[in-house]
Amino acid sequence: MSSPGSKVYEAEISKSYDCICGKGECAALSKCFRSIGDARGGYVQCPVIGKRGAALKTHKMKRACVHLGFPASSYDQYASVDNRTQAAATPATSAKKRAKKKDQEKERPRRFISLVHFHPLIIPFMIGDDRSLSFADFIPEGVVKDLGLINNGYTDADLLKKDGKPVEHTVRTGSVMTKVGRIFPPTPSYSINNAVDDYEMAKARYNLNQTIESCRNQTYGQTYLRPRGVDEVPTPVTKLARRSPPTHDDCLRAVCLLSERVDELSKENEQLKERAMQAEERANDVTIACKFMSEMNGGLTRFTITSDEHHKKNPNIARIYFRFEDSSKSSTLSSWDLTKNFARIMFGIKPEPVAIEDIERADRVPKRLNEFESWLVALMFFQNAFDFKHIASIFGIRDKLVGRCVKVWAPAFRECGYHMARHTLTKEFLDRTYPQSYKDLGFTEPVATIIDGTDVLMETVRAVRQINVMQSSNKVKRSAARGLAWSTPWGGVHEFSDPIFARPSEKAIVKLWAGHGRLQDLPVGYIVSADKGFDGTSGCYHNFNPVIHPAFLTGGNGAQFTEVQIDWNRKACELRYTSEVVFSRFKRHGGLGGIVPRYQFRYLRDMWAWSMGMANFYSCLQVPADNDYFPESKYTRETE
Repeated sequence: MSSPGSKVYEAEISKSYDCICGKGECAALSKCFRSIGDARGGYVQCPVIGKRGAALKTHKMKRACVHLGFPASSYDQYASVDNRTQAAATPATSAKKRAKKKDQEKERPRRFISLVHFHPLIIPFMIGDDRSLSFADFIPEGVVKDLGLINNGYTDADLLKKDGKPVEHTVRTGSVMTKVGRIFPPTPSYSINNAVDDYEMAKARYNLNQTIESCRNQTYGQTYLRPRGVDEVPTPVTKLARRSPPTHDDCLRAVCLLSERVDELSKENEQLKERAMQAEERANDVTIACKFMSEMNGGLTRFTITSDEHHKKNPNIARIYFRFEDSSKSSTLSSWDLTKNFARIMFGIKPEPVAIEDIERADRVPKRLNEFESWLVALMFFQNAFDFKHIASIFGIRDKLVGRCVKVWAPAFRECGYHMARHTLTKEFLDRTYPQSYKDLGFTEPVATIIDGTDVLMETVRAVRQINVMQSSNKVKRSAARGLAWSTPWGGVHEFSDPIFARPSEKAIVKLWAGHGRLQDLPVGYIVSADKGFDGTSGCYHNFNPVIHPAFLTGGNGAQFTEVQIDWNRKACELRYTSEVVFSRFKRHGGLGGIVPRYQFRYLRDMWAWSMGMANFYSCLQVPADNDYFPESKYTRETE
């Protein structure tokens, strides 16, 4: 806690504004300071960018944005704006011109920063000789050092620089140039918690002063006398003059009150010193702090969600938020272990736990997310389609930063899905992984792939009629996106289409996808298993692979299937269940099992590819005839 001196009680702070930080605790604390006449309840106007001194003003706003938790590049969104047109015209004299000038004044959006964000020792520099508050242009480096604020809210990054080097600033006073040296802009780097402590001290001092003042300057109140005449309404008589100088009894009472207050403050000071020493010991002992943070069973934080110890005590957290799990009974890997291994193998990320000093800087400003943390943010979105605000509340960041993390990692997640679900088939691979159930049924030729389609519901776009029409699905009778997947008989996806608005038919998508060089790896003569909707698509494939689907009799004369034909047809249809399981797994991820909201449209292609890849992150669905091809599969372990 720091005291800015008595000058803070001399400033003019009658007006109240909205601080650009937008925090409710800031507004409440400013109101509290204003109630006791402290300048820290006031506001200073943000610089107007684009006028004279643009370099210094721009630097001030950038540093202010950084210390308030905004990106430096968004400084122009928080600076004051002057949209008035400058014209060399005569002063406005008529009422019409004055009204026009008044309207132009309204076009000057001004933005303000509360003084609670500034260090108390800096406040006197913001108070002018006329008691008005203003955003001081700069503070010399020597003054900042004398106040002990270096690395206590002011760092080398805050220095005014040009071409990466600190500027030696000069000030013109008339015709005299004075060299000031390196300068700092006033930075709103003071934490709200420290400001709250300062308010408690200032409030106690204010209450004591009020008590002393009331003892020294007592009044006899107001006396009402009835005037002469018919008017019966009482009117107040002028207050009696205050007693001056104070009597001996008044001074004695004030001294007694001060003595009692000093004793109380001394006890509080000793308690605060003891607590500060204990807190400093705990803060310096990183082992104790890390152990406490990692073992806590409370809400998730940046520290606990990357802590191995926390995940050992709470194994369900990784299952819920990251959703990697080994279904084999003999596996000793937890969901958190699988998550870290996946990050290292598929994305080349080193999963490092976050230390306490990595979360917050010395001036209590949160540090940026590291690579592993930003990947976890994107993973939580692609696995669960959590709302940005939900993820932001866990990591203690703004939802806009969550959106940037997802935007940066989206291409990598899409590429990972391609690697996991788009594979080149070979005849040897298909023969060795061909399920025994398919051999027992006796297809005329081996089945190479099973094709099926699915529709994913989407939020309806009503503003653009063309998009509205293209979203219409004849399957689900609602707005949707449609896509196809080609999977092997044992259940692994080897090709899939990108999502397309559901208006085109499945045949049209096959023609689009297979007619432009895809699926050339299907061996000649091998069969494509499909349903009735893919009838007549054999010519779309490069090798003209036959497409078979459930049989339907045509013609009349009472023609009927034989019992053998019915039984074979039923068993062949049952073997297609693997394609349905693929889409069931597919819709478990990325929120594709529900309705995709409008703001997620931009990530639909990425989520689609990622979910297809995750559909392959399971054991095979049909037992291969050659179990040795999957030596680690549960079928091989059971036979042994």
